[in-house]
Amino acid sequence: MNIKINEEYPKLVYPLTELEFNLLKETIKNLGQREAIMVNQNGVIIAGHNWYRICQELGIKPEIVMQSFASELEEKPFVIDSNLERRHFSPFARIELALSKKPILQEIARNNM
Repeated sequence: MNIKINEEYPKLVYPLTELEFNLLKETIKNLGQREAIMVNQNGVIIAGHNWYRICQELGIKPEIVMQSFASELEEKPFVIDSNLERRHFSPFARIELALSKKPILQEIARNNM
């Protein structure tokens, strides 16, 4: 599968700090990839951008799973939710990210009317 990156998706959530990235890299180096990288039906990463980058840097063949979505718009809340599930954010950051889904969900609702 040809893996692609939609540059918009990583921008939907807070980036890892350099320290967080390096700690994650060390963990993957020592323990392996513990979570699969999720791609859509077109091979675009929707969850696991940092895992993918680290696997590339370490020369590890990443584990990939595919999830189908009806549209790119419907992928965006998934990108946010998967980061809320996988990462440790402050309570404020969690609320801010959860609220960032509101305009996306409103647009999905308008499209479904």
